[in-house]
Amino acid sequence: MVDDERDTRLAEMGHKLMRMGQLPPAEQQAGFRTGVPGVYLLLLCDVCRDFGLRDADLLEGLGISRVVLCQPDSQVSMLTAYTAAQRAIRKLSDKGLGLAYARAFRATLMGPVGLLALSSPSVLAALDAVIRFTALRTPFMTATFEETEDRVGVHVHCDLPVSRGVIQFSMEAMLVGLANVLEQMCGKRIPGLRIYMACPEPAYFRRYMDDLPAPVIFDADSWSLEGDRDTFLGVPLLSNPSMEVYAREQCEQEFMQLYGSQSGIADRIRDHLVRCESGEPLPGLEQFADWLGVSARTLKRRLRSEGASFRELVDEELYSRARRLLSRNGLSIAAVGYQLGYHEAASFSRAFSRWAGVSPRDYRKKLEHAETLQGPADTL
Repeated sequence: MVDDERDTRLAEMGHKLMRMGQLPPAEQQAGFRTGVPGVYLLLLCDVCRDFGLRDADLLEGLGISRVVLCQPDSQVSMLTAYTAAQRAIRKLSDKGLGLAYARAFRATLMGPVGLLALSSPSVLAALDAVIRFTALRTPFMTATFEETEDRVGVHVHCDLPVSRGVIQFSMEAMLVGLANVLEQMCGKRIPGLRIYMACPEPAYFRRYMDDLPAPVIFDADSWSLEGDRDTFLGVPLLSNPSMEVYAREQCEQEFMQLYGSQSGIADRIRDHLVRCESGEPLPGLEQFADWLGVSARTLKRRLRSEGASFRELVDEELYSRARRLLSRNGLSIAAVGYQLGYHEAASFSRAFSRWAGVSPRDYRKKLEHAETLQGPADTL
């Protein structure tokens, strides 16, 4: 009865999070339809079986079964995954479930993301690819990739207000699991790799430490995976340029389906352009492609499918800014153009004439005429 009451409270919390908008954007946009790949929950069931738990102990009342989880491309909602994980953690809190899960994890479970990592030209490129597409497999996690001349680091954050037990399980599974995947890719332990945990050392850790792919440092300032940059320049055993291109295309398509179909890519770019600081150069196509985690070619293709182009979106924003700046009599035509990134007044005049059908000078004259007749005008 106590377990049922707890699970009911978990369900209520999940729905409350949706109403408060605290779930990741993918969950909000897709109405809780997308979430964690079913194979991840299937692996959790298998790991828990080794500790004596049945599938029913995790899945009862969730409307999901092993048969469903075994289906290709099966997905479970964030709420279902959270509830199942919380049940497992509650029953196995002293067993090191996260570390056991990480040891059982394989790159092949990651689908196209795992294939992209395995076929990458270097371990460093593989790590970058995995982090770039983290949201496809763990939408409740945010991972940032940091690279310097000497070091490479991955810093992980949990985007949901979940229990401490779920956070520790998730971080152990992800960070140790990622280190495990890197070891699988190279066929050997990666020297210099370190795992940092922002928690005290748990009592169960000593039982696992000899089998882990890297040393673990506890009471750290962040949840991270770090290592020497030179050690990440090795080539994965299954590196294959053709397969890498295919896998990246699959990842980009999946990313767009999850994150691009609900709110148009063109609208997201418009929103970002509007928020860019005035007087600073607007981001280019390559910068937006990197931000969205896709190639420039894929971004162009997606914009075409929405009836837009990157050049049109930039021109739209520049035209809007130009009209605002031209309404300020204290700025010369050349100064307006310079603020928009045009170093020659003639180039700006040609661009503005193309947008408005009149020159900047004639546009300003019309503004002044309108103000003379009826006071300041917002638009022309």
